[in-house]
Amino acid sequence: MHANKPDGMVTTLVSPVGTRKEPVLEFTKQTGFNRLVLLPGKSAKKVFGKEAKEGVPEPKKVAQEIKSNLSQSYGKIDIDIRSINPFEFQECLEKVIEVLAEERKKSERVVVCIAPGTSVVAASIGIGAIITGCEISYVQEKYEDGELFSEVTEPLRYNFEELEEVTQEQRRTLLAIEDGMTARDLEKKVGKNYRTISQYLIRLKKYGLIEEIKDEGRSKRYQLTNLGRICKIMWRYQI
Repeated sequence: MHANKPDGMVTTLVSPVGTRKEPVLEFTKQTGFNRLVLLPGKSAKKVFGKEAKEGVPEPKKVAQEIKSNLSQSYGKIDIDIRSINPFEFQECLEKVIEVLAEERKKSERVVVCIAPGTSVVAASIGIGAIITGCEISYVQEKYEDGELFSEVTEPLRYNFEELEEVTQEQRRTLLAIEDGMTARDLEKKVGKNYRTISQYLIRLKKYGLIEEIKDEGRSKRYQLTNLGRICKIMWRYQI
């Protein structure tokens, strides 16, 4: 049995594990997956020795609890546990990239949670996800009316290597886009004919930089995606 199995797609979730199991369980609950890779940080005692704080739960034990909890909920599922060093950036980054690159070979889709864990882990797994082309998500814990609840963000994939194929003219078109614009609006603003603009929009949509706004109007209207907004900032200083 697979947990929340996505139809026709092999999806792997990769999540660091800190001293609490709840954020990871919420991440797995709200995101469909076939396989789960847990990355608990090494014990603080092994890293700091006598200087380590007493009474802090060991991440590896927390990972085992997560595995046990999910196995009880979903039956036999594919869960792997790989330890990382949460206090040394280069070592952590190398290990994370190795794990993510390996999972990318096995799965059609790899979604990475950049929390919980130390700031070193968050930075390493975020950079690792971008380098390997994995999707990024995180668990946002909030208080509402005195109660704590968790919300998992929509996964986003930052594959900047693919975006190198976007031409300078297409990038200039992206810079001109404001939410709600049509191809005709851009034709006037960019100074290209309608057919050329339409082709640019097809390409920008293909790379996940723009999306159509759903309305009842006859003319298609467009808006930037989250990735499109990031590229608009970057390309503004490169063109």
